[in-house]
Amino acid sequence: MSQVSEDRVAQARREGVRAAVRDDPWARRAAEEIRRHAEAAAAHPTLADRPDRERWWHVAWDRLADVAFSHLLEPEEALAQWLRDQVGWIVAADADAWIGPGFRERVSPSLGQLETAHVALALATVLEIAPDAVGSLHGSVLEALRTKALGPSERWLRRREEAAAGGGQLNNWYVVLLDGQVAAALHAGEEAHLEALPERLRRVHDLFETDSYGESLQYWGYAARHAAELHARLTGRLDSNGVDAIAGVGRADLDALLLVPLDRCLPWVAASLTAHPDPAAGLRPGAVNLGDSARTWRPPAEVLAAIARRQLPHAEVASWLLEACYPAQPVPIASELSTFGFFNRAGWRAVVDAPERRPARPPAEGALAVAYRAGTTIVRTDWNPVPETLVALQTGHDALGASSHRHADVGSFVLVRRGVSLLADPGHCTYRLDAHRAATAATSHSTWTFSDPSGPIEQHLVTAVPGRQEPGPVGPDRQTPLGPLRSVGVDLASTYGAPVSTARRTWHVLMPHVVVVVDEIAADRPLQVRTRFVTDNSGDDLATHVATGSRVVIRRGGQAAKILRVDARTDGVEDAAPVVLSTSTLHDVYDPLPLAPGQGREGTGVVQTFSTARAGRTHRAVYVIIADDEPRIRGWHADLEDGRVTVSSPERTVVQIPFVPARPAEG
Repeated sequence: MSQVSEDRVAQARREGVRAAVRDDPWARRAAEEIRRHAEAAAAHPTLADRPDRERWWHVAWDRLADVAFSHLLEPEEALAQWLRDQVGWIVAADADAWIGPGFRERVSPSLGQLETAHVALALATVLEIAPDAVGSLHGSVLEALRTKALGPSERWLRRREEAAAGGGQLNNWYVVLLDGQVAAALHAGEEAHLEALPERLRRVHDLFETDSYGESLQYWGYAARHAAELHARLTGRLDSNGVDAIAGVGRADLDALLLVPLDRCLPWVAASLTAHPDPAAGLRPGAVNLGDSARTWRPPAEVLAAIARRQLPHAEVASWLLEACYPAQPVPIASELSTFGFFNRAGWRAVVDAPERRPARPPAEGALAVAYRAGTTIVRTDWNPVPETLVALQTGHDALGASSHRHADVGSFVLVRRGVSLLADPGHCTYRLDAHRAATAATSHSTWTFSDPSGPIEQHLVTAVPGRQEPGPVGPDRQTPLGPLRSVGVDLASTYGAPVSTARRTWHVLMPHVVVVVDEIAADRPLQVRTRFVTDNSGDDLATHVATGSRVVIRRGGQAAKILRVDARTDGVEDAAPVVLSTSTLHDVYDPLPLAPGQGREGTGVVQTFSTARAGRTHRAVYVIIADDEPRIRGWHADLEDGRVTVSSPERTVVQIPFVPARPAEG
């Protein structure tokens, strides 16, 4: 597109965006927040050598987009000059600088990296919404995109496609690098580089499951943000050029390949949220952080707004999420690294799309207990901003479209009550730390490890778990006086291998207070079993009381839970060693650099380990976990009677739960 065309498109966009911001309260508030971030960015003369801790590649897209959009709405020479200075500096930087930090791969000829794509997208955004600020640098920008972004990104894409043809797997990187490659090709006038676009968009489509995403919730957000950006840029080019297709890809294709797979995931995203932000109460957005995923997280506003304005099945849910997760006042969280998918906040595309959103509607009531194809079963009591109780179980998965960023955590689970995390997942931190390797291991999750004289036997990552819970609604076994009872089972044996032949865990979830866990293990030779429950001390506020060797009570943030081992047998004989407490590390949110604010300290997790006293070929154990408001926890009791778990509430309501495992569906 020529500079004259870019100026004309920008002027038309300015008029439309001004009207949207004026007439829609949500868009107006979001634009005001963008303006505040733009002013903070422009207060520093350069992206590099700043007093903050972030590196320029990781914030360039955020900061340039904020300033460019603010200049689009209210042109100011000071903002335009700042943009020219930053664009000039980036264009002048050598090609190696565009590769990113030192831990990225350096080869010759160079391969693009995440940072390469982000730099290209930052420059593309300025060209698209503030081209007047670029001025005489326009030709230099196009040449830099051609030589420092397009070529390296194209080489990276081809190498990954060759690896995939040989049986390798793609992941979120593919969407990001394709996004940067497309932006560079369109602006540099190198549309010959888009010949492979139809097949590449199909690959992006196939990364997403039909109801979820295999890498993790947070990496769904990162991949989805770039898929939505691809959709917006390509459809924008169709509109501005008055053509019907790019490289044979038309508007209907773009919707089907890039937005439909994101829309299908929204019920899973909604079910995974543990808290919607409440600035008045200082409440951060929260989410189930299984695998490499952040606990402080909300779905990208750009993705939600893009879906909310279209005729898609979950458009109204997207509107509900947009309004619930991005409230009237700014949320008290760090706001950098949004474009890298960590501290998501509303960017300029969300402001443009949001005014056309459809009416907001929460997910259907029937989705309160669902098993998803990515391997998580979520049971929640309600769709309130902070649900009374949420339990998320790792119940295994079929082969996934993308399976990076998984942990050895099948059989693990988290429990959050009234926004307070009680049973927790370690989350993830900077990948270049020993702490990250520890966080991925089964020893940091609420699942098992085994041992025999030859050493420990730990869970390993596998491509599929036969016998997983079938995806779809998890219907109640029956309604009880204490709430609906749902049973979910999975056999984890394939994640350990020989000599473990059976490793079945069944959860009987009696909402909103009780989870009964039944474990059945068989092995070809005698093994000892260590069963861990990871409890949350991330605020240094966990009180743990070991009542007996088999009974632990934890208290935190006005909530409490009892963890009770009510039965334990090895080879049919009672067998239980006393519970042992140890520490682990829980992380709140990833940062590319170490020593980040979201990186946890050792001791943020307290692990309750229930072990067998001796080795055997068969093991069975039954645990009861009861959660309630702290003043009520003393009134709850549970025991094993006549082959059933008997639970008694403070009101002396009694429910009996059979501990015979629910047989998992065949894989």
